Amino acid sequence: KGGTAVGGGAAGGGGRARGGAGKKSAPGAADAEEGESKRMKRAKGQRLVKGVYGFFNALICALIGNDDTYEATEVSLLRSLPGCPRQAGHGDYPIDVLGSDYLDRPHFSILVPACDMPAHLWLWPGSHRLMEQVLNSNAERGQQASGADFYIGSLQRLAGMKPGKTIAPEDIVVGGGQACAFLGHVVHAGAESQCAVETHYRWHCYV
Repeated sequence: KGGTAVGGGAAGGGGRARGGAGKKSAPGAADAEEGESKRMKRAKGQRLVKGVYGFFNALICALIGNDDTYEATEVSLLRSLPGCPRQAGHGDYPIDVLGSDYLDRPHFSILVPACDMPAHLWLWPGSHRLMEQVLNSNAERGQQASGADFYIGSLQRLAGMKPGKTIAPEDIVVGGGQACAFLGHVVHAGAESQCAVETHYRWHCYV
């Protein structure tokens, strides 16, 4: 790569020519310009990523103060195409990740609109209490929890809710200039597409 040249042998013959081809020409001005263009694009992308993470870390400082133990991770630009259905109700952190110190060191997530349309997020109010109830009732069981345990249906069953009883979700609207931070073990779901013709974008990160 860059700077390594492959020749066809010593001057005067003796080297093999693969496929009947002669010596390869040295990189020219066009190759150098293309390489410089790629480097500039890579640098621009790195600056963008650094800026996005800086934005979310500033939000975290505004929420909880200057705590170096919290930082934005896995920042994603989410895209919903027209007609996209709602996600299944889920929590971002399973019980085994929460551990016994979930109240002292809570995990949470942040959602920010990334276009001129507001972001919609379905939240199941009080669902984090069900997760805590399961963990508190059986710590060993909580540490061995599988991914299914943080979907709303199985969570309600594990918490001992009566058959037919359920938690109704609420539609949270996050407008321009706003952000929504929510505990990672609150059951939530990305909303169905709100527009039949336009794609929707929003930023999401774990903390």
